[in-house]
Amino acid sequence: MGAGNWGSTAARARTETRAAMPVQTVFTARGVHPSMDPRGILFRESRDSAEHPTTRAVAWFLDVTRSMDRIPHALATRTLPDFADRVLSLFPHAQILFGAVGDGEDGDRAPWQIGQWESSDHLVDQWLTRIFLEGGGGPNGEESYDLALYFLARLARIDCLEKRGLKGYAFLTGDERPRKRVSARVVNQLLGRQELAADIPIEQIIAEAAEKFHLFYLIPDLRRAEDCASAWRGLIGEHAICMESPDDASLVGAELIGLTDGTYSGTLTEMKRRLTDQGVDKKVATRIYRAMLPYAMTIGAAEPTRDVSDVRDLPVARQSGIRRLAAS
Repeated sequence: MGAGNWGSTAARARTETRAAMPVQTVFTARGVHPSMDPRGILFRESRDSAEHPTTRAVAWFLDVTRSMDRIPHALATRTLPDFADRVLSLFPHAQILFGAVGDGEDGDRAPWQIGQWESSDHLVDQWLTRIFLEGGGGPNGEESYDLALYFLARLARIDCLEKRGLKGYAFLTGDERPRKRVSARVVNQLLGRQELAADIPIEQIIAEAAEKFHLFYLIPDLRRAEDCASAWRGLIGEHAICMESPDDASLVGAELIGLTDGTYSGTLTEMKRRLTDQGVDKKVATRIYRAMLPYAMTIGAAEPTRDVSDVRDLPVARQSGIRRLAAS
């Protein structure tokens, strides 16, 4: 896996063809695709090659419960090419993996779906659109994000870290609280082997994942942030990103990578100006700015005389103690 190259023209043509398609037409799976079934998976790899000598692993794990189909639909019909183009301008040999999570303890048929790290536009898109948007989820306000975290911590093998000491990037999307533990029973059942002897506290698996990836949790809008932001902020600090629209996920993800990597010089205000200069609608650029401001403050990318003063104006659902994920 990982061969080939990203073709921006082909990727944009593909999404333009789908632009008016409803989600059910784009995502046709009615069960977990055999290639994304975790059963039997030992690990997934992002490896260097002659074609891609300095890979950088980027992973998306999409919540596919009933309230969360808008982000995968936006990626498949509009925003994936722009995300990839922006990331590849930072890391020319970036590899992208798509996976999905649901509810592993309340009856979902496909609570854990895992793709492969790929470089070519066709294969990245293939893994995205193979995802089964089950639309399940349980009634207790928690979903199985722990499964995505377990994959990142223990089933991912990435050369950017192993060879060059550079973390990958991982984005989880969702609107619920995480479970308090990785369930050994659920992991063993889904992998089809005796993987774990005991449950793992969520704090431990987050710490392990954060040793390998710059980890972010993207909440689709402020209304849903009221239900889960405080729980996530208690675990990962300002790496829990409260967006104002689910349509912003790909732009937020790309800008977080550039900001964290230090490739984008200057402050968040300059980022907003750059986005508008690139043709991003001013209102969208402002939403991106506001979503990223608490995190930018933790890494010194907010302008003290201007950006930080804007914290006063953030919606109530945003406010929290400014804290960075310790392992990042």
